[in-house]
Amino acid sequence: SSGINAEYGGKKKDVPTYLYLFMSINDMATSFMTFPVMPSLWRDRDPVLYDHQVMCSIFGMFAKGLASFSVFLVAVLSITRTLILIKPFCQISKRSVLMVVAIFLSYLILNQSLPLLFGKTTFVYTSSEVYCWDQGVSLIWNKLDTILDTIVQALPIFPITISCLISCFWVRITSTSVGPSQ
Repeated sequence: SSGINAEYGGKKKDVPTYLYLFMSINDMATSFMTFPVMPSLWRDRDPVLYDHQVMCSIFGMFAKGLASFSVFLVAVLSITRTLILIKPFCQISKRSVLMVVAIFLSYLILNQSLPLLFGKTTFVYTSSEVYCWDQGVSLIWNKLDTILDTIVQALPIFPITISCLISCFWVRITSTSVGPSQ
């Protein structure tokens, strides 16, 4: 059996199972991101673990990436759930969904690491937020990074909203056509 159809605990994983697994891992990683924040808060927002540039960069990349990945996963879940609601016998390809997730993760990794590796961004600790955020070394790169971040964060809102509206509309139509009106 292929990696896509791998069994875990004697049960094959379907698309929602994979998505919920990814969401759980992302939520757990997001929760772990609070650990370096705590010592800073205990020491009056002193950087503590963020004091080293490498640590600041790693935590900054993870914080930004985890937030983007969370919103993306909600969009994928909304879209797949809406497709199944509208076409109950539709088979959503696990391979396709996993490929989309892998492509997005690759984009996030490249988007976070390449500018840092090529010296286009640096991560800076902000005591007001007790986090390290990326900052472009030039005005142009800073603007480009802001635009890319905005797109990655805002773009999933559209399919999520559309999926929710379609789902509500579809449930309303099917519930009134199946049962007696009240």
